[in-house]
Amino acid sequence: MDYLLENIEYRYYHLEGEKLIIGFANYFSEGHSTVNFGFIKEDGQWLFNYLVTDA
Repeated sequence: MDYLLENIEYRYYHLEGEKLIIGFANYFSEGHSTVNFGFIKEDGQWLFNYLVTDA
């Protein structure tokens, strides 16, 4: 699936200790899907951990 920045909308973030999830909506002609980016903090730096989408 392609993601265009013009179709992405920030929805929320959830910070729990050393874990951060940032959620976006990806809009397209049939509706939208949710895209979640997960990060973990190691040695003082935030590192990308995963990407989950329901599309």
